[in-house]
Amino acid sequence: MTKHRLVASFLGILLALPAWAAETVTSRQEKHMGTYVTITVAAPESPEVLASIAAGFAEVNRLEDLLSEWRADSQISKVNRAAGQEAVVVDPELFKVAKMAHEVSAKTHGAFDVTFAALSGLWDFKAKKPVLPEDENIAKAIKLVNWRGLGLDAKSHSLHLAQPGMRCGLGAIAKGYVVDRVSAILKARGQANHLVIAGGDLYAAGRKGGKPWRIGIQHPAGRGLYAAMDVVNQGVATSGNYEKFFILEGKRYHHILDPRTGRPARGASSATVLAKTAAEADAYATGLFVLGPEEGKKLAESIPGLDVLFFREDYSTTATDGITSRLQPVIRGEAE
Repeated sequence: MTKHRLVASFLGILLALPAWAAETVTSRQEKHMGTYVTITVAAPESPEVLASIAAGFAEVNRLEDLLSEWRADSQISKVNRAAGQEAVVVDPELFKVAKMAHEVSAKTHGAFDVTFAALSGLWDFKAKKPVLPEDENIAKAIKLVNWRGLGLDAKSHSLHLAQPGMRCGLGAIAKGYVVDRVSAILKARGQANHLVIAGGDLYAAGRKGGKPWRIGIQHPAGRGLYAAMDVVNQGVATSGNYEKFFILEGKRYHHILDPRTGRPARGASSATVLAKTAAEADAYATGLFVLGPEEGKKLAESIPGLDVLFFREDYSTTATDGITSRLQPVIRGEAE
């Protein structure tokens, strides 16, 4: 048997922490969806385990083709091209994800908005000399952002955007959904204990070495690990203002835009969400971040199975009881 340490680092605020003593796990990583996807099974390497992991990555490939709005030949792109015209019949699974995104849009009152993609191109966070978008361009774009303008027909599995120029985007929920689907593939193949990570989203299924998967929460100011928490059969995701940003005239502008204003959301440095599924965690991490610590925490407390930890812009914290009760101090060497 080959003993593998869990090496599942990823962009974002979360790190999967190995136990103090190295456990027998099998882990593989590939690049998909513009990030790294890591599949770890809590079992020794074997043909069956490797075949299960390969099936998981095959599922990632399938869904990447289905859910992307950046591919001109994708169904979402077809829906966007038909905005203001006819409804477009889509794959039932794509319809399911769009419906989930629409529901989160409603529950967050548009702080998460499935039609946010109309804001694409307003801000350039990769420019060597960043500039602010013109106010009139922002005002024009936000008129095309309105989740109520996405019509869903469950009978025909069709999507319809009400106005020309509107765009449906699933980028803030797709990775979480992919993680959930990979987890389902692994479970169907008898691998009940596993961890699936895609960028800042993860799902922890079962246990590792008889113990819960331990997740490290990093400080958004780069001060190392803030705390750890145990996760069993739940999804976790983080949205933060520290990955894509620029500073202009002493002010930070980051990539998480408030769909209601077209400008970077204010109030939080990060929001880490614990939910029943990775898709829920993914979508609500964005929506709650946009709502901000006070309003976002209040909403999370009203939704069963949803918890959130906020870092405010001054790096003070606030959290729902479901996360506060789980937080544990990180002991030196635990993440080594």
